Amino acid sequence: MARILPRAFAVWLGGWLGRMYARLRLPRTGIARAQMAASFPDWDSRAVRACVVATFGQFGRGLVETLRLLGGETEDPRRWVELEGLEHLESAKRSSPRGGGIILLTAHFGSWELFAAATARAGHTVSIVHRPNRNPFLETLILSWRERAGLDVLQRGRAGRAVLQALRKGHIVVMPLDQDTRRKEGVFVPFFGRPACTRPTPAQLAMRLQVPVVPAFIYRE
Repeated sequence: MARILPRAFAVWLGGWLGRMYARLRLPRTGIARAQMAASFPDWDSRAVRACVVATFGQFGRGLVETLRLLGGETEDPRRWVELEGLEHLESAKRSSPRGGGIILLTAHFGSWELFAAATARAGHTVSIVHRPNRNPFLETLILSWRERAGLDVLQRGRAGRAVLQALRKGHIVVMPLDQDTRRKEGVFVPFFGRPACTRPTPAQLAMRLQVPVVPAFIYRE
């Protein structure tokens, strides 16, 4: 359905299904409500619920956009994405001592697969640090799409040397940094007033190799 329906309607339907999923309090929505309430202690239950519903709506729209990409959508993703601040990217590449290699710091925020595709289509060589999916079917599907989109995939856990090589080749190495990690692999930093464990790798690489770090995100207008 995501691929067959007209694009605008399919994306709208994905948002509606996501909101309904949250309203029906299906799996994972309880965790979302608890985390939202802890992150915004001044909010009442109605505000928390409304934000969770909107969040799942956004996830539903992004999921449809990802499914269309996985299905081989032929239209240039830049038709749907307006890239702003490319001058900062170019400036960082010029200042990099590693042949133009930079670290692009992002998160699973907005329609991140669409973001990666649009950046690659803009003429940049993009390497993504990839966290393997537990579902082997989804893992094969996502890897095949990312490779078709011209993205260089670096498997997390074995990416150290590959990241160094990509930076030396002048690639943009995309690192999402919003997921919890194991204590022995991470450092604790304050996040919405609470300690959260995250990976220090981007900062360590930037200091060791003196490569610039550029934060970038996609958000829906």
